[in-house]
Amino acid sequence: MGGQKNFEELLLFSDECSWCMYDPKKDRMIREYDHDEIHRSNEDPRIIVLKDGLLFSETSVEFLGKISTPMLLMTYSGFPVFFERLEIRTVRISIPRKVLWEGTTKAFYDARTRQVEGDVVVDIGAIGIRMPIDMYKATYTQSLLDLKAPSLSSVPITVLMTSRARNLSDMLIYEFFGQWQILLDYMSSFMDEEKFSKDEMTNYGLFMYHAIYQQRKRMEEVSSKFPYFMSTLANKVGVSTEVEHIYQKQQRQLFQLSAQLKSQFVELENLLSQMTYVHAKNDEYKKRMDQAYKENSQRKIGGALIAGIGVTVLTGGLGLILPAKVIFSGWSDAKQREELTKIQVEQEFNKNDFLFKKAVDLIRHMNAFTIDHHVDLLNQFTFESLQLEAREIMRLEPSYRQKERLLEQSVHLYAKNTLPIDFSQGVVPQKIITSILDKPMVKDEEIESLFLK
Repeated sequence: MGGQKNFEELLLFSDECSWCMYDPKKDRMIREYDHDEIHRSNEDPRIIVLKDGLLFSETSVEFLGKISTPMLLMTYSGFPVFFERLEIRTVRISIPRKVLWEGTTKAFYDARTRQVEGDVVVDIGAIGIRMPIDMYKATYTQSLLDLKAPSLSSVPITVLMTSRARNLSDMLIYEFFGQWQILLDYMSSFMDEEKFSKDEMTNYGLFMYHAIYQQRKRMEEVSSKFPYFMSTLANKVGVSTEVEHIYQKQQRQLFQLSAQLKSQFVELENLLSQMTYVHAKNDEYKKRMDQAYKENSQRKIGGALIAGIGVTVLTGGLGLILPAKVIFSGWSDAKQREELTKIQVEQEFNKNDFLFKKAVDLIRHMNAFTIDHHVDLLNQFTFESLQLEAREIMRLEPSYRQKERLLEQSVHLYAKNTLPIDFSQGVVPQKIITSILDKPMVKDEEIESLFLK
């Protein structure tokens, strides 16, 4: 390799298993090296020693200099590219001496995404750029900060506080009621049905049971931890720890809401747990349950509602209605046993049908009356906490650093609410938040009809 003169056109990159050399002009891999077959010279850091040659002179310096500012990423097909944010509003994807794509930051982050293992693949034209999820989130958040930072000095602190408060409130709504809304979106394909098959009842019922159980747990977790989260953010802005009573009161209010809803959630769990399910391993169930949860929660949100699911039922059920051992002892011939089996199957179906429809009816009732009321209460409690917190912030001596912290917090909260939960399904918290808050208004005549008929 010492006789070649155009080393600057080669890219050298590493994955977990090997080092690869790539020729961007010919768009092909040149060769591959194990990690022990390549190292930097101890005598001259400009020289990279290969098992069959050298990369030397200005090549290694130029190469190392280029990757210090742009980020070196991979295309979905496995070739390295440079990712650069040239200006506040511009992104460039390139290889040496050739720009593959250049456009606005908004165009890049609005592009279609999908998840491959721990990476996000961003489809830009004919190119699929593969980025670690954490890197995608970090660069997205930083791009938002860079857009807003230049005008920070002229923005009133009250505007920053209002934006931060709105994003905090949205996050709390999502964390407290998000799983309930996803369950409703999932159930919308069969909520108004009157008849269900055996498989539909067991599939739906099992899914609903675990979703309700997780929702109840999540409410208690949020009630316990979210006030501490708000307190930590306020302290970073400069609010004294002497006002912890604001967050202690908020915590009591959240636990109060959780307690009020707990009895109905427990009633739902009891109804659904009495249904008869098929026995199987819980770890396999959880894996399939998580996948079904992602797929079915997206159907309504994406506007492509599909009736029915294919969730494999994997958890154990209760005993059968009839005392089989006693009856079998009196019925000895095959025909009688066959008749008994039919009776047992019918009794089991009727039991599941009764329990399942009662659970669906209770969920429908909670959605129409109970949940909306508690969403309003949550908004009221949150507003009170944020209002008290705002008074404490306004008492501080305003400074540019304080405004920077408010902006950073607001942008990070906004990014959390607007980035997908899962990049393959595109489920975005903000869409779920909108569904929770965007309830149809009940007409006066409908309310009157409840009491005057």
